[in-house]
Amino acid sequence: MSGSTLAQMQVNADSLENLFKKGLKGMASVLNKDLVCSVDHYDCVMKVKITAADSGMLFMKFLNKAVELTHIQKAVFCHVYVEEFTPEKLVGQLYGCWYEHLDLEIKSVADCALSVCPDDRSWKGSVAFELYGRTHNLSVKH
Repeated sequence: MSGSTLAQMQVNADSLENLFKKGLKGMASVLNKDLVCSVDHYDCVMKVKITAADSGMLFMKFLNKAVELTHIQKAVFCHVYVEEFTPEKLVGQLYGCWYEHLDLEIKSVADCALSVCPDDRSWKGSVAFELYGRTHNLSVKH
């Protein structure tokens, strides 16, 4: 991974679906924290349909799709309206705002790990982002 570095993000939620929503919002704040905090409208809406063998791969593919669309549409996606959700499938609409600059540029989601807390059935996610060409020691919790 020459010219890139990794950043970590931790996500906690009361359900798997909410983990996906909080993961997207957390990734958006990594990309541009000011834009996400001040959103009162959306400039871009994109329909997504993602399938995977398990919830961990689905989470990784979902976040990678949002990264891909960020680069294509020049928009930071910070909200998802979920139409259909299972541990192997997500169908929904991503809502984003156009940006002038990004605080950090994410190349891809390099790794994800999901776990369920047995005490309260809450979900925990750990995400590793591959960033473009900067040296950062970043750790984000959402």
